[in-house]
Formats: sequence, C-alpha cells, structure tokens
Amino acid sequence: MSNKIENFAVKINSISNDFIDNIIVPLTRGTKYILLDEAKINYFLKFKTEYLEQKITLFISYLQEKNKDELINFVNNLKGKDKEFFIQSINKVFELDNNLQLYILAYLTKMYQQNSSLNYFEKSIYYNIEQLSEDDLKIFSELMFKLKPSENNEKAYSLIENKLTEIENIVSIKFTNIGIIQTVNGAFGGPFISKTEYRDKLALIIKEFTDDL
Repeated sequence: MSNKIENFAVKINSISNDFIDNIIVPLTRGTKYILLDEAKINYFLKFKTEYLEQKITLFISYLQEKNKDELINFVNNLKGKDKEFFIQSINKVFELDNNLQLYILAYLTKMYQQNSSLNYFEKSIYYNIEQLSEDDLKIFSELMFKLKPSENNEKAYSLIENKLTEIENIVSIKFTNIGIIQTVNGAFGGPFISKTEYRDKLALIIKEFTDDL
C-alpha cells in the first residue's frame, strides 16, 4: 500500500509544481488577468483532472487489493441500486481529502459488494466520512485501543484509563454524534463508553491502514 501512496504523491507533486510555477507564483507577484490566458487555464484544468484521476485510481486499488477479477465482475454487472451506490461512492471520492478516508470508503464499498447493503454503523460512517478528518480517525482508533474492560460490566463497557485531552474529547463527541460509540451517564470522559462490535472493527481498520504506511 505504501508504494501506491508514494506513486500517487510523486505524480501529484509533479503536476502541482507546474501549477505553482504557472499560476500561483504569477498571481502572488500581482500579475493580472492570468486566468484569461488559455495556456494557464489548461495548467489549472490539467492539475485538477490529474489529481481527481489519481484519487480514483487509488480508491480502485484499495477496492481490488485481494480480488481484481471479483471487482471487475461486480462493476460490469452493476444495475439498479447497486449501480447507484457505486456511482455515489465515486462521487464521494472527489470530496475526500486524504488516503485514510479513501481506504475506509473502499472498505465500505467492498462490504456493500459482499452483502448488497450496509448495516447501520457502516451507513453512518459512509454518509459522514467527509466530516471525519484523518486526525479524527487516527485519534479515534488510538482511543479505542487505550480502553480496557470495566470491572462492573466486562461485556458491555470499557473504562477510560486517563482523562481525555481537549482534542480527544472533541473527537469522541463526533463519533458519539454519528452513533459509532455510545456513552454512559452522557459523558465520554466519565468514565464509561458502551462497547459495540463496529466500534472495535472501525478502530482496527484504521490501525491496519496506519501500520501499513
């Protein structure tokens, strides 16, 4: 996975150098009407097109990591709600800001491919992924791995060992608001969080991505 991300970064870096040299630098120097120049507009369009193309390519590579033929067969036979979902996923690619978001989107798309639907928790992440930054996702995963079983209710709750930082608390509220985690007594920091199967699954997906970088 790291090679794919590296190649993506190199490609975009090359395009962005042209974009900076031909668009950004002249603008900062006060050059007027630069965007009326057809050649300059083409630099901008090339940068945007190549960037989006590379994002889609990376997304597809995450989708077909284990079974390329299965993905091709799925795409070739898309109909009805399946086709609508896949197109919606591609549209989401354009809106995402980082590779971790793309990786999670690809995972959710594979879950849809396997099950012909998403469960409640998967839908919640799918429809809110644009609102969760790379930092949000990584901090969430790190927090979940810090938890330990509660002495009072080992099956249902986990105990937070240390007080949350301000940023950790903000992240926990985000994930509470979209239903991925639930709190006891209305406070994430204090001291219990209810245990859900998908909470742990999402944390593991994020960890697998970051460990592979």
